[in-house]
Amino acid sequence: MNESISNLVAMDEYQEHRAYQQMNHSPEKKTFYKSIYADKVRAEDQSFKDRTNGHSTMGLAPGASKPSPHAWVKKNQFHPDLPDPQEYHYSQQIARKPPIPNQHTEIPVYGLKSNVDFVQQNIKKVQLMMPKVQQKKDIDWMQKDDFGKVPQYLSKVKETIQIEQSQLREIEAQKKQQREKAYKMDENEKVELLAGLKKNWQELHSEYVGTTKAVVDTLGQKERKQWLERRMAEIEADIVMLEKGDIFVK
Repeated sequence: MNESISNLVAMDEYQEHRAYQQMNHSPEKKTFYKSIYADKVRAEDQSFKDRTNGHSTMGLAPGASKPSPHAWVKKNQFHPDLPDPQEYHYSQQIARKPPIPNQHTEIPVYGLKSNVDFVQQNIKKVQLMMPKVQQKKDIDWMQKDDFGKVPQYLSKVKETIQIEQSQLREIEAQKKQQREKAYKMDENEKVELLAGLKKNWQELHSEYVGTTKAVVDTLGQKERKQWLERRMAEIEADIVMLEKGDIFVK
């Protein structure tokens, strides 16, 4: 009993200590990204506010633009005095166009007509026009840089074929080496092995027929039945392989 109370007291002290640590724990502040242009932008913003009196382009604050009764607008206060007009002189002499004819002294000639049919004239001109002869450039294929050379893609194909052929030769050599290591099973040994397999199959079959039931009651009976069926199938496959012909053993 005393031991249980001491354990509870120690557990309470531990939980109280953990709660005190969590209450007084201040997580470290994460360092966020700060642009290298932050100070520059801040300085530009402050200079812009200083130049615009802090109201930018949105106008003054509400109530700041009330008219003063002592500073009224006077006549032409916002229109500065302009200098007297003077004739403008070009710094360089510019070629001017001919002046417009005087309507009183230079009267144009009216009523001129021509008997030329410009449509028919253009048709005849086009019909008599000779087509332009284009100069044919004779291409000398022998002067090309890659003339007489094997294309690059054929070299890659040839290299790929050589690699595949070398791989096939290696695989064939490995198979041949494995066949040379194997030896042919003796006929007496083969007959003896075949008889042993048939005997084993017969024993398994007898156990399968005599002990197994159509309805399996327990898990052990089910596993035993499945093992017998699997083992008989394996022996049947071995018997078929031995009866086919010569057997080579590594």
